[in-house]
Parts: sequence; structure tokens; C-alpha cells
Amino acid sequence: MTVLFAGGAATDAPEAVLPLTAAQSGMWYAQSLDPLSPAQNTAECLEIDGPLDPEVFATALRRVVAETDALRVRVEDTPGGPLQRVAASVGLPLTVNDLRGVPDARGRAPAWMRADLAEPCDLAAGPLFGHALFRVGDERWLWYQRVHHLVMDGFGHALLVRRTAEVYSALARGADPAPRRFGTLAGLVAQDAAYRDSEAFDAERAHWSAAFADRPGVPRLAGRGALPSRTSLRRTAHLGPEATGRVRDLATLLRATWPEVLIAAQALYVSRATGRRDVVLGLPMTGRAGSVALRVPGMVTNVLPLRVTVEPEATFGELVREVVLGIRTVRRHQRYRYEDIRRDLRLLGVSRALVGPLVNVVPFGYGVDFAGAPARARDLSAGPVDDLTLNIHDRVDGRGLTFDHDANPALYDEDALAAHQERFLHLVERLAEAGPRTPLAAHGIATPAELELVTDQFVRTGRELPPTTLIGAIEAQAVRTPDATALVYGEVSLTYAELNTRANRLARHLRTLGARTGRWWRWRCRARWSWSSRCSPC
Repeated sequence: MTVLFAGGAATDAPEAVLPLTAAQSGMWYAQSLDPLSPAQNTAECLEIDGPLDPEVFATALRRVVAETDALRVRVEDTPGGPLQRVAASVGLPLTVNDLRGVPDARGRAPAWMRADLAEPCDLAAGPLFGHALFRVGDERWLWYQRVHHLVMDGFGHALLVRRTAEVYSALARGADPAPRRFGTLAGLVAQDAAYRDSEAFDAERAHWSAAFADRPGVPRLAGRGALPSRTSLRRTAHLGPEATGRVRDLATLLRATWPEVLIAAQALYVSRATGRRDVVLGLPMTGRAGSVALRVPGMVTNVLPLRVTVEPEATFGELVREVVLGIRTVRRHQRYRYEDIRRDLRLLGVSRALVGPLVNVVPFGYGVDFAGAPARARDLSAGPVDDLTLNIHDRVDGRGLTFDHDANPALYDEDALAAHQERFLHLVERLAEAGPRTPLAAHGIATPAELELVTDQFVRTGRELPPTTLIGAIEAQAVRTPDATALVYGEVSLTYAELNTRANRLARHLRTLGARTGRWWRWRCRARWSWSSRCSPC
């Protein structure tokens, strides 16, 4: 059975016309580049366990839509630029499906959601949101909500869910819901305009311009960039309760939070996977300052760069400390837009990115219920994916952490995405077990299966070899064919004799620094672990 609720959600306020905020403008321009792309759709699904009245639920949704300016927006492209028109009322696009007794009921609801997510929004026509309620058991429901990113971010989703649960619970118990507490979209627009005309805006522009004046190259796991795709790949994995507990214990030991520990782990992973010391991750930030922004469901969120230097001889505890301090700095300057930073630095175009992979940590669940029926949220889409995004969720249900790796299919296929996820989770478990004092150089990212492939299967030559070492074999070859080419790197070419001479020279230099056979040693070469011809001891 399918029921459509399309009744109007009206307010007493007259229709208003407002400019877009800076955050909304970024979403509008991205959508205008590809009007038929559904990539800007954001969505989540809430699993509700308990009795639920769909009529009361629809009434609660109508009330929340009437209270939320952003849900009544449509955007017009005018000669003076895009404007948003806030309607006095809008129909409620809610579909209710009773799937009890329907074959493959568990698969039908997700398939419907995927199909809905794949439909682009017409910003000029609206509405820019949609809801569906699926009954998949006698007391089990799925609430799906989809909103265009131009009008809603993750923080706004949370405000809507909590308010809907509050209104429904009151109505279900025959009580009047508490008065509306949301701020207005006009207030959010005014606050954004005031900020961009303030001394704080100029100060933050100066901060970001100085921090990235050298325009560091961005390490890319795929080795190249690409335009955002209309779709994205997703792979989900879980870190069990025991491993999650070890991550939390490590964070406590380091006087950090578990999200900071995992962000440091991602920085280490990207460094090892790309061979780069200078890593720049993207961190989604709420961008909300002051009581106005905190009370308005809308689009405010920002992505900002976190720059981390991964030194092989440093410990993981030292890396976490660097991440903690870096995040504090980013938060102090989180209102300055990512788009503005790139424009200031003249980093425009696919090949001039500012950040590599994104790390989006959601450290809490909604903790809501619908008249006593508890609900658990599951993210379905957080918007477009430029490269690779790691979404980490703590559902607060005792099942451990959930990891959603989202990838741009123009850069990654299913196998590559699976490999990155498996390696990262293996690294997290190793870091939690090893503790904070182990040098970063000791942490590889290869999984046990990959190590076995290299150390066993790749060396099965099918022929007997004399007892020797790798160095012994190279030295023997240098005696036999000293003038033969041994190594080519770019425009540099070395013969076996030259390679052997440089290796011996480097070995003697390392001994002067204290290196000995069978000992861990820590040293700092002027070339920072570079084995190129630029290394002074070579």
C-alpha cells in the first residue's frame, strides 16, 4: 500500500526573497555546472523500533516544515545573481509504504531510496526535499529524508530530526508541542553578510593565505584528480567493540579525543600510501558561530584544510598532538569559506586542489525517540565526493564504530576502494595495539594478505639460489658488470659500480650518526629520508 501526503504546510509569514549565503552560493554554482546531477542530494534513514502512527507522523512533519524556512525555499537565477524565495507554504512530499508481507521487503525500501536519491532537484521549481516512511514490520519503520545540500547540512538534519521527534511525541500523547525554537533564514543571511563585511573576515583571510602561501602539493591516493561525479561508490565496514575500546583508551592516554586519533591515523595512512611527508586533509566543520546559526536548520557547513607533517622518526603520540593543535587552529578560523581560500590562493581547476581525502567524523547519535520508540540514524549521502571521503560514525549502540568510505568512481573502482578501507582499518588496529611511543616508520599499511603475497608468493622463483643477501647479490653483480646500468630514476642513471660506491658512502655516514647492525636508530638526514641524488651524504 502506498499513501501520499501532499497537504500544504503554511505559515503566517509573507513570502520573502533573500540573497544566498556564501555557503549556499558554492552549492548553487556547483549545481549550475551540471543541472541534471543528483550529487547535491543529501539523505539519511532512521530505523524506528516501536509503534508509530503515520497520520500523526505526517502532521508532525507538516508542522516542522512550516517552522523551517530552508525547506520552503526555491532558487531563481536572476540578472543580478541567484536569489532564494521563501514560500509561505509548501506541499509535504511524503510517501508511506507498508511493505509487510511484500516479497524482499528488506531490499525494496533501500532500492526505492537509491532511486529517489538518483533524481536531480529542480532548484527553481522545488520542493528541495522529500520524505518516505516504510513499514517493514509490525513495529519497525524506516524514515527516509532527502534534502538538497544548498538548503541543508548535517547539523541542520540533526535539528530537523530532533524537532520532528519532539513534535510527534507530544502529538501522540495528546499534548501541545513546545513552541518553535528555530531561528529564521533571514537571520542566517544577515549574519553571513555581517561576517563577510567584518574585520574578522579580513583577519581569517590573512591567516589562511599565510598558512598556505607555499601552495603545497596535495597527496592523492589515486595519483590524479577528477571532476566530481554524479554518483559515488560507498563501502561500509565496522570496527568491533573491543577494537573501538582500544582506540578510545589510546585517545584517553594521549589526552585527545577518539576522532583526533582517527584523523591522525588517516594522515599517517595517506602519507604512507603516497610517500609524502606533507599531508593536507579536508575536515568538514559546522562553520556555526553564535546563537543564530546554531538555531537555524540550513546550509552552513564548511570544509577546511588540516595540514600535517608526518615524520617517519616521530611517534604516533607526537603525530596525534600535532593533529590536536592543528584542529584547534582550524576551528578558530572555520567560518572562512573553502571556496574563498582556493580563490585567494588561485588554486582553481581540477588539478589545483587544496585538500586530499576528507575525514568526516560524526561522534554522536541523535538519541531521539518517537513517543518511546527509539530511532537510529544511518547516513545515505553527504553530498558530492571530489576524491575520497572517510565518514566515521559512532552510533552509541555498543556495536563499535562504523566507517563509510565514499569514492569518486572516476578515480576509484570497487576493488581499489575495498583495498583502501581494509588497509586503513588494519592500520587503526595496529596503532591501537602498539601504543603511542612506536616510531611512525614502524607502521606499514600493507595487510597481512598483501605482506604474504610479497614475502612468499612473489619470491617463489622455481630455481635454487645460492645462500646470500640482497646486498651480496648487488655487490657480486658490481664485480661482474661494473659498467652495466643498475638504477634509473627520472633523468638519473647509475651503473652498478656507481651505485655500490654511493651505498658504501652512505653506510659510512650512517655509522658516524650511530647506526649499528641490529639496532633501532633515530637520525635526521638533511634530505628528510630522501634517497635521491640530492641527499648530501650520498
